[in-house]
Amino acid sequence: MAEPNPMSPAEFQDLIDRLGVDPACWPEAERVQAQALLEGSTEARAMLAEGQRLKEALRGKPVKAPPGLASRIVAEALGEADRSAGTGTHRRRGP
Repeated sequence: MAEPNPMSPAEFQDLIDRLGVDPACWPEAERVQAQALLEGSTEARAMLAEGQRLKEALRGKPVKAPPGLASRIVAEALGEADRSAGTGTHRRRGP
């Protein structure tokens, strides 16, 4: 069997960003390349470990919004719209 093309650490990071940290979810060709990289790269092993820590952290208990937050947001938005209506200008937020 031919030697797989080498995978760079940047390509490996892209792989785990796109498909996650479970090698079973990676396409066969990329899995072979990634496993070869993992055998010889402490950087790649660190990337995988960081991805696994992030995955575990995201499995934690969901954070709940404080009571009344949605109402306060709506009230603020409506109040800002009322203030803008009086001046004929609208403030735009965000990019």
